[in-house]
Amino acid sequence: MNSSKVTLITTQIIEKVQFIIGIIIVFLFGISALVLTFDKEMDFNAIIVMYVFVAIGVVFIVLSRRRRRLIKNFKDYVIRLSADPTGSIENLASSVNTSQDIVKANLQKMIYKKYFANAYIDEVQNRIVFPTIIDHNNVSNNSQQGDVQIKQEAEYLAVTCNNCGGVNKITKGKVQDCEFCGSPLNAK
Repeated sequence: MNSSKVTLITTQIIEKVQFIIGIIIVFLFGISALVLTFDKEMDFNAIIVMYVFVAIGVVFIVLSRRRRRLIKNFKDYVIRLSADPTGSIENLASSVNTSQDIVKANLQKMIYKKYFANAYIDEVQNRIVFPTIIDHNNVSNNSQQGDVQIKQEAEYLAVTCNNCGGVNKITKGKVQDCEFCGSPLNAK
């Protein structure tokens, strides 16, 4: 299993655990805090501690929802980027109806968190670059004088990655890595 897939699965597990812990903390300490608030004999400091724990539970829930949104955006971005070979951030932003700054910040987070395998942002051309993607249309066979040019056409298939949902163009009968997340793909 590649590191991008492991990272994505780990993030999904952390998101669920954070959410469950947050709900439990808010529920248990929230009810306790409310009950103790109306208890005349309860210490004020104990009530404050209960509300602090409720706040911590809320923070867990908020962080969980942010992780979930980033994972959702990642899967959405991969599908859209697989349809746009340029990797243009401007095109991506317009297709998701968000500003370029937000999309670029999300892409930076995804790259930092290793959701994308070997990707980087080209600031000059305002695009995300996946070094593993080969532009099969621009590959040319140069022949020297007197040589016979032999062109062998490989058959390509569009394969959807089970991990990230990206559509990849791979050679039939070969095992290749997903251009977006690095998961192994097999074109039969």
